[in-house]
Amino acid sequence: SENAITVMKLLKHLSVKQHVASMVIIHQPNPEVFALFDRLILLSKGRCMFSGPCQDLSTFYETNYDEALPVDAVIADDLIAK
Repeated sequence: SENAITVMKLLKHLSVKQHVASMVIIHQPNPEVFALFDRLILLSKGRCMFSGPCQDLSTFYETNYDEALPVDAVIADDLIAK
C-alpha cells in the first residue's frame, strides 16, 4: 500500500540521517518496499533461510536453487514459495 511505502521511506531516511539501525517485520513486502531494505533476515517455518545484505540474494539463489535471481518476480513472494 502507499502508506507502507511512505512509512518505510521515512524510516529509511531517519535511520540514515541518525546513523542508527532499524528493524522491521513485514510479511511479503511489495517490490518498492523490498528495494528499501539493506539487509534481510528471512525466516521460514521457524528457521533462518537467509541472513545478509540484500545484494547477496543473487548468490543465495544460485547456491541454493541453482537458478538466477528472478528479475520479473516479486522476490519476497518467490522466496516464500521456495
